[in-house]
Amino acid sequence: MRRIAILAIILSGLTKIQAQDVVFSQFYNTTLYLNPAFAGISGGPRLTALYRNQWPLLGNAYSTYLVSYDQFLNQINSGVGAIVSSDVQGGFYYTNSITGMYAYQIQLNENWAINVGLQAAFMQKRIQTDKLVFAENINLGNGSVNNFPSKDIPDNPTRSFADFGAGALFFSKKVFIGFAAKHLSQPNESFDNTLPEHLPICYDANAGIELRSGNYSSSSFFSPNIMYAQQEFFKQATGGFITGINVFYAGLYYRYAFGKNNAASVQSDSIKASNSSAFILLAGLQKGIFKIGYSYDITLGGLSGTGGSHEISVTLNFNDSKKSREKNQRKKLTECPKMF
Repeated sequence: MRRIAILAIILSGLTKIQAQDVVFSQFYNTTLYLNPAFAGISGGPRLTALYRNQWPLLGNAYSTYLVSYDQFLNQINSGVGAIVSSDVQGGFYYTNSITGMYAYQIQLNENWAINVGLQAAFMQKRIQTDKLVFAENINLGNGSVNNFPSKDIPDNPTRSFADFGAGALFFSKKVFIGFAAKHLSQPNESFDNTLPEHLPICYDANAGIELRSGNYSSSSFFSPNIMYAQQEFFKQATGGFITGINVFYAGLYYRYAFGKNNAASVQSDSIKASNSSAFILLAGLQKGIFKIGYSYDITLGGLSGTGGSHEISVTLNFNDSKKSREKNQRKKLTECPKMF
């Protein structure tokens, strides 16, 4: 019954959809998505793949796939990166994007640096109309469904547009502070050209500190950090810590969603955002160039019986090989916290 209610809300705004960006629980493993200034931050080449399944007991209502690549180019003192992502809502509403990013590093001294990043994206939103059933398609007498086209289906169920963002990151081996703004051009994402709906600017900020036992290469660490996201009326803060011993790491976060209860909160995937307060449990292992992580959201509030949310990520960071570390030490590059 809950799944039907959620799909009904989504269907009610097919031509007028104001969506919030996906907010990942493992934001420390999706740094390029969070802020373009993270491009090349860990040296690289670095390749990450992540899958998020939100509310699985509602029939996989929300599934998100992301693949990212980045590396630092010493010749131009810059990082470059790319993201390919796909978000599927209710099995019929797709948001696909390809994003490229560039970050220039400004060296303040041998310990501190600032990255300034830009990103450009091509986005496509699509409704798979053959999976939709509207009220006029249902025979109230016997419950059968006819295939007559509905007047509520938009003439063009696909919308494509360009998108832009920027960010900055101040960091050392132990501290990081970042800020980013996405959808700076506020592109029109409406399926009805007569009813424009502009994608709101999304602001992200994150900060933290990493404490290690012994020297920088020590495998034991403790990192408290926080992430804040705001997009129009939707606001969300996530705070907690990650700790690691040898090849294993684990952590605990609390995510709190807040903001005004207005019309935007009952359209599209803003349902997902406005009900996303949760405790986040995470664990993983990292050895050499390989890193794998899993997180589970214990959803709170009215959607506590939806099965929470699952995320799994796999990262290959070739900068973590012994040869790459020695090369960077010779060049005296500013190193970032190891958690990235």
